[in-house]
Amino acid sequence: MGKKRPYIPFFPNDWMNDMSPHPIEMQGYWMKLLCKLHWDDGETTLTRDQWSRYLGVGLTESDGILEYLRVEGVCDISVTRHAESQNSHENVTVINRRMRREAKDRVDAMLRKRKQREQE
Repeated sequence: MGKKRPYIPFFPNDWMNDMSPHPIEMQGYWMKLLCKLHWDDGETTLTRDQWSRYLGVGLTESDGILEYLRVEGVCDISVTRHAESQNSHENVTVINRRMRREAKDRVDAMLRKRKQREQE
C-alpha cells in the first residue's frame, strides 16, 4: 500500500471500554496482535503453527487465545482448512475491523486524489 506509518493510532477510551472486561493476559495478546496487524493493514493470515510461534505459546494455548478473541467479538477470525494438510497447517486470518476500514479509507483517498490530479 505504500509507506507504513511508524505508529499505531491508539484510542485510550476505546481500549478501556472494549478491553477492560477481559483478563489482562488477553489484553496483552491482543496488543501484540495489533502490532502485527498494523503492518498488514488490519488483516493477517498465518498458519496455526505460525500464530503459536508469534504469540510465544503452545498450539493449544494459541488456539484458545484466538478463539477467545473471536467469541468475545474483539476481532474477526476465519479459518481455511486444506483437505490434504494437517490441522496445524490451517490458515487462520485475524482481522481488526478498524484497521482494515482505515486502510481502505487511505487507499480510497489516495485514488481519489490521483484521479483529481489527472483531471486537472
